[in-house]
Amino acid sequence: MRLVLRQQSNAFPQPWCGNPFACDGSPSGAHQKHSPAAISTNPPTLPGSRLNVPQPYRARHHDFQIKVDQRLTEKGLRFSVPTGGGWLFEAFGICTPRGRLQGMRALGFIFQRFCQNSAMVLRDAPNAIRSERIDALIVGQAELAGGSVAERLGLPFVTAILTLPLNLDPCVPFCAFHSQLEAGRRAPARNVVRNVWIRFMASELCALINRQRKIWGLQPKAGLDAFYSEPAQVAQVPSGFDFPGRKLPAAFHYTGPFVDRAARKEISFPWSQLDSSRPLVFVSMGTLQNGIKEVYRVVAKTCAEFPVQTVLALGGNLAPEALGPLPGDPIIARYAPQLDLLRKSALTVFHGGLNTALESLSCDVPMIAIPVTFDQPGVGARLLWTGTGKAIPVHELKSCRLRAAIREVLGTGRYRAQAKALQRQISSIRGVERAAELVERSLAVSRPAVPVA
Repeated sequence: MRLVLRQQSNAFPQPWCGNPFACDGSPSGAHQKHSPAAISTNPPTLPGSRLNVPQPYRARHHDFQIKVDQRLTEKGLRFSVPTGGGWLFEAFGICTPRGRLQGMRALGFIFQRFCQNSAMVLRDAPNAIRSERIDALIVGQAELAGGSVAERLGLPFVTAILTLPLNLDPCVPFCAFHSQLEAGRRAPARNVVRNVWIRFMASELCALINRQRKIWGLQPKAGLDAFYSEPAQVAQVPSGFDFPGRKLPAAFHYTGPFVDRAARKEISFPWSQLDSSRPLVFVSMGTLQNGIKEVYRVVAKTCAEFPVQTVLALGGNLAPEALGPLPGDPIIARYAPQLDLLRKSALTVFHGGLNTALESLSCDVPMIAIPVTFDQPGVGARLLWTGTGKAIPVHELKSCRLRAAIREVLGTGRYRAQAKALQRQISSIRGVERAAELVERSLAVSRPAVPVA
């Protein structure tokens, strides 16, 4: 059985673009079954393979080349690139401003990105999947068009959820809002209003997909939740890190972090500069939404008031020299070995990304979230709910608020104790193995036979 992964998250190798398929639009006639294999859409193709670069870029005499980590090819993973290669530049064109936006503006841009990404998937994915003779799909929840492509091709698919669940729920605030789980008679009405707003923001995306479904002779879907898999929706968030009492479909499954520690690429870091006599504070604003320089300055200035050592991991949108001199002489790295540093950390200050939250909990590290957009406000709300940290919306970030939060989290043992309790739950779940079992069962996939030596 050959599967194709359609995911975008730093729990897996980072994608080069929004649509790494290659694809058309008619169902495959005689579908040929293949032995078990996996095609990941995140790592770039075979080492040294070149793209057919669009003319405007060739005219500038640029030489474009994409490479893949050797460990992926050694594991037999393949990567399919669309013919023509224009998807790479389409995706770059819609990703650039994301790191400089906040709140609802950033959320609106993300839905715009979803629309453009889905247009590429609807246009290109069917042919690519047919040419690779795929038997089933694993589709990211944020990739709303993937399920329609599977339906068009007559293939089963499973929804993989690497963010907080995007399922609209009348009992729980949608994850894009800075809202706690509320009680009282007015709480359901507030959730309904929030859900209406999200449906409005996603209306263009749903209309785009339904137009293509009509062309393909498929019935339209009504609402966001209708685009997800009916056999299985597999989330990496543990049940203990979500609000209780959620009204989710029977196909929804909580598991645990999709983290393969052995697959992490080794990253150079000045380990000799760490001071074991001081608590370590690890600071990261993610790899995409990290273009807000003032956040790093406020965090560095505030941490300098405490007897701690600070490590700033900037990600891809900022160079260390762009920040200038910072108080407290923090260690500044463009990229850092996150898991290794978290094992040594007393506190994580971050953007509210779910992957960093789960990795911090896996290392029993309490957190302070500075959420920017998308599901990050919901992660901050769950830190408060579980008692594993504090949250300060990025537009409310001030040194005085951050100072109070650091003093409380580092000075109060209950945050570390709650993180430790969740760490025990996460370690007992075996998230990757559990997710694989659910996928195989839902898609009726059998493991390949091991050759006899």
